[in-house]
Amino acid sequence: MNLYKELTEQTVATVRNLGELNLRTFETLASKQVEIMQKCMDAGVKQAEILKTAKDANGLISAQVELSSACAEQFTNNMMETADIMKTAQEELSNLVESSVADAKANVEKVTELGKKSVDEVVNINRPAKSTKKAA
Repeated sequence: MNLYKELTEQTVATVRNLGELNLRTFETLASKQVEIMQKCMDAGVKQAEILKTAKDANGLISAQVELSSACAEQFTNNMMETADIMKTAQEELSNLVESSVADAKANVEKVTELGKKSVDEVVNINRPAKSTKKAA
């Protein structure tokens, strides 16, 4: 029974760790999404300012190119940061799986050994007692 209790505790711990990893990853990605949306809104405000303050077509085009360049750079940075978030989550998940597989292997060995002992006990109980008398 202790073995089954230990197996259950390990399973619960693994599921808890997986849940925590998912939550951390979700929170990080959600925070990143809020940051990206804020930058998009800021770019929209800058776009409106450009349209409002432009004196001529050349000034408008120049300001638009500058804004587009800044947005493209921000987009690239956001994609790299998101990729890093996902890579970190993948590494943590891989570590969790490796640990779980090692635990499962150890547990299979324990269950196998326990099964062998149980079979040996049943065989020894059901084995007829050897007679100590010698045939004459």
